[in-house]
Amino acid sequence: MFKYHYTLLVSLFYCMSKIHGGKCDEQRRLMELEDIIVDYFNTTYFDEDTFDISVIYNADSDNTMRIKFDIIHELPSEIFLKMKVWGRAFGQYQVPTGISVDINVCDNQLKKYFLEQILQTIGITDCPPKKVSGVYEFEGISPNINGLPLYALPGLHLLVDSEVYSTNISLMKVKAYMNID
Repeated sequence: MFKYHYTLLVSLFYCMSKIHGGKCDEQRRLMELEDIIVDYFNTTYFDEDTFDISVIYNADSDNTMRIKFDIIHELPSEIFLKMKVWGRAFGQYQVPTGISVDINVCDNQLKKYFLEQILQTIGITDCPPKKVSGVYEFEGISPNINGLPLYALPGLHLLVDSEVYSTNISLMKVKAYMNID
């Protein structure tokens, strides 16, 4: 049972981290970003003047994501990601999808998927990210779920509710609203 959930989780992060145009298999299925809401970010660790996680709306192509932040204080040595995915029914995001994770982002078993696929995309080469002079920034991230064994039908609307945290410290809380094409 654990092996199946681990494989599903790895597939989810790998495929969602692909940059627009990347492939996980021959059939192209995209999660179209509808909106991203940052409920909270910790101003002890991130500069509030440069912090931005948002959607770039494109009329002629898929929406993409912008990530920009400046780390102003050394992050804790262990960073975790807690994430739940909800489906929409009758206008409310209340249908559990069964995808719920709480993992160490810098775990060596997941390093290939977080560090190499997601974090390096925005210029982060260490996990946890180090305080550097300059801003971590990337535009054009488009979640791609090719090859993901989701039971989702086209047109399904999802809410990915996530929190990045360390022991007794919340670093950021972000909600991403998506539509599976």
